[in-house]
Amino acid sequence: MFAFGVVAHDTEEAWLLPSWPGRPRFRRANVEAASFRFAAAVLSLVALLAAWLADVGGAHSLGAYFIAGYATAMVLNVFLPHVAATVALRAYAPGTATALLFNLPLGGWLVYRSLAEHWIEPSAFAVSGPLTVLGIAALGAALLWLGNRHVAAAGRRSSQDGMR
Repeated sequence: MFAFGVVAHDTEEAWLLPSWPGRPRFRRANVEAASFRFAAAVLSLVALLAAWLADVGGAHSLGAYFIAGYATAMVLNVFLPHVAATVALRAYAPGTATALLFNLPLGGWLVYRSLAEHWIEPSAFAVSGPLTVLGIAALGAALLWLGNRHVAAAGRRSSQDGMR
């Protein structure tokens, strides 16, 4: 259920964020809509992969730690940037509804149950959880960068074709 919540959240963001007037700037360059949608799609697939790996691997598997870390990342994502942006800007920030409706309860529940049912060990999760959060953040940034490079390259090709 958590992975499907992530997909719903990423879908809301992919739909609303590119046209949102308060959208963030990364490295002083706008993130292209196509780049953001590419990143959101890949991160949704990663969430589904994490859930599948946890299901197949079972307790104490790499997948169990990966999905719990991903859930931690998405719970943190509720507050920063979604709730923080909504409060700071006094306007709805895209993704806030699905973050509050799906990511917070499903992600929190997943981590709680994983620990309570001994699918993951607290001492190992104390290391793997933060590493997964950092990895998800780095992956998101890398996907945006790759997407922007692809969009820029496509734009250069298109303008060169127009000059011919």
